[in-house]
Amino acid sequence: MHKKFLKVRPPYDLKLTLKPSFLSSLFSTSHKMWTKVRGFLKGLVLVQKGPLIIYQGVHEVPLDVLKSILGLHLGPFETYLRYTNSELYPILFNLASCYPGVRLPFSENDFIWLFIAAVLSRRTDYEKNVLRWCSRIDKLTKGNPWLLLYISRDKVLSYIGTSYQVKTLLDSLSSLRELLVETFSLSTDDPLELYEVSKDLSKKDPWHLRQLLLKCKYVGPKVADSIVMSVTPYSSFAPVDIHLLRVSTRLGILPPHVKLPQRNYCVSYTCYTCPYKDTCARGILLGKLDMLFGWYQTLTYLHGRNYCRSILPKCHSCPLKDVCPKNK
Repeated sequence: MHKKFLKVRPPYDLKLTLKPSFLSSLFSTSHKMWTKVRGFLKGLVLVQKGPLIIYQGVHEVPLDVLKSILGLHLGPFETYLRYTNSELYPILFNLASCYPGVRLPFSENDFIWLFIAAVLSRRTDYEKNVLRWCSRIDKLTKGNPWLLLYISRDKVLSYIGTSYQVKTLLDSLSSLRELLVETFSLSTDDPLELYEVSKDLSKKDPWHLRQLLLKCKYVGPKVADSIVMSVTPYSSFAPVDIHLLRVSTRLGILPPHVKLPQRNYCVSYTCYTCPYKDTCARGILLGKLDMLFGWYQTLTYLHGRNYCRSILPKCHSCPLKDVCPKNK
């Protein structure tokens, strides 16, 4: 196919949009070029030149799918800042100024790959380990990761790795298979059918999807929220990760020693109806940020890695030091 162009409303940054997202597990990058190496629209190439996205696919690229992968279904989020309260505005404004053009990409057609990336990401280096494991899974299963459940466990572990993340992934996939068979009344557990049917989970109500995911082994609130954020267009879903907690408590948005989301509550309630919402980090942040929650979480992820670190934070050079209570 010939190259095509899509003009984007600024601010927009392709790297800052894809790199913090689990969608980065679907791409390889080289010289500012993002190439989709697995899943739906494999072979799609993306390059940003100023306000233009240059794209080229092996097959025809539906515009709505392209926009979802680029995170163009919403935003720019910077335009919504004026609706935030006086407490949050200076913090969000400064964060957005540090990382302009962040959007929230999603791909409902890549559910199983994004499920795998999120499950593998627990307590490990994402770029060093998760991306490597995903690449090996792709090669071993020839593009259908459901085949992991039909290959001997010893062969899977020998080829991909013997870490507990890989071992528990197999259990998570097995329980997801049972969930799909039950939810969609499947008469078979054929891996090709599972691959296609798993995409339909992305179309479910996001709160219902979150609660379904929490029924899978080794899927807690953080992983479930990561998956929902990656496969649906709802910007009010985001994981409560260590960067979000650290940056938010240091900035005074969250109280010290705030509680984490609890699985037994999350599986029964939404954040809006949960009796735990006023003391839970997710409930508090959702109440304050609403549709900006996912965007804010991404900004704190970037800022936590660049400045607001747990060890040797760069407070002296931090662009938020004038609005951070830690420096007052």
